[in-house]
This record gives sequence, structure tokens and C-alpha cells, in this order.
Amino acid sequence: MFYDHWKILITGVTSIHGWPIYRKLRSLLPEERLCAIRSPKMKIPKGKQVLPLCVTDRKALENIKITFQPTHVIHGAGVCDLDVCEERPQWAHLLNVTGTKSIVDVFSGSSYIMYLSTDLVFSGHRPPEDGYAEHHAPDPVSVAGKTFARAEETVKTCDTFSIIRIALPLGDSLTGDKGGIDWTESRFKKNLPVTLFYDEIRSCIPCEKIAEVIPELLRKEVQGIYHLGENP
Repeated sequence: MFYDHWKILITGVTSIHGWPIYRKLRSLLPEERLCAIRSPKMKIPKGKQVLPLCVTDRKALENIKITFQPTHVIHGAGVCDLDVCEERPQWAHLLNVTGTKSIVDVFSGSSYIMYLSTDLVFSGHRPPEDGYAEHHAPDPVSVAGKTFARAEETVKTCDTFSIIRIALPLGDSLTGDKGGIDWTESRFKKNLPVTLFYDEIRSCIPCEKIAEVIPELLRKEVQGIYHLGENP
């Protein structure tokens, strides 16, 4: 098969889209050829090749490069919670910008790097009639969007790379409290209020669909920027 030679490192496996991507790759690859990074604070998922560390830990990343030698890196770690990013902009910058730079500095030149970005790099102010295309310049207004846009610029310095801007991902999360669906249900179960946007218009995509598409993009080793959403 086309993935017989792959050795994939994936970061952010506890994210709402990272978890289904990890599960899909786990069905394609033997355990020894898939390495995953989860947040140090998380206890799941467990596995011999699932490592609890922060993507800003350059020394740990260097060790993975030496011992695992990935052919491909899927970088999906980061924080995109709008409220959290606005409240803690330095933390958002650390994870999204500094973390991405660590990935690029360590693995660029030896691995194909795929960065999972977001549609939040666009403001939505005076959007193009047919929606945003890959050639449109980012104009983020939120801290989350600005940090992802800066991270994209770092990824563009890689020898081989792709930037996949994901629309609003919808699906069940690993922890049961991430993403729009799980978060809303978890708040209702606790009789807590739910604050939602009323002026946000975004494309959506099921997380399982993301997990189906990513391996195909890896197979082609696509280069450049791609938007990943689903037509209504």
C-alpha cells in the first residue's frame, strides 16, 4: 500500500479533529509506525507510542526525531477556543506560534509537514461573494485567528509542507466536553448557561470526514494551502 513506508508523528491527538485522524491512521499503520503527542495534562489516549509533552518542548521533539524518524508530521496541536485565547493571549501565542516554530525548526528538511490550521484566519468582514478561496489574504480579528495566521507563515518556510485550513469541525470529542456539540451538551447536563454566537457564519465539516481526507492528502503529499470544508 501507499502508506507502507510511512512513519507519522501527529500532535494534538486530543483535539476534536485530531482524535478521529489519529484513529484513522491507527487503522492504517502498525503501532510502531505511528507516534502521537498529547497534552501533558491529559491521561488519554494511552499507548506505547502516545507521548505526553508540550509541542514547545524542543528537547523532547529532537528526541522523537532521532528515535522515531518520522517521514510525515501532522501538526494539529494548538488552542482555538476564542474566549480562552482572548483572556490568555500570551498562552495562545506560546502554543500556536512558538509551538509551531518548534515543530518546523526540528522536523523541516527531514519530514513532510502538514499543518492543520483554521478558517478563523479570516475575519468575515466583507467576505467574497463565493466565499474565501486559498488565494485570499488572511485578515484575522481574534487572538486565535492571529496566532494561527502567524503559525502559517512559519510553516511556509518548510521545504515540503501543506496548510489545511479546516472549517468548523463538528463531532464527538475524546473527552466528551470539547467542540460545539459536546460542550453544549455538557453545559446543559450541569444546568449551566450556554453562550453562543449569533453573528458567526462558517462552513462546517464532520470530524469523521476530516479523518477520511487527511490520509489521502498525505498520500499525494500536496503542497501549499488548502481549504477543507463541506458544501451545504
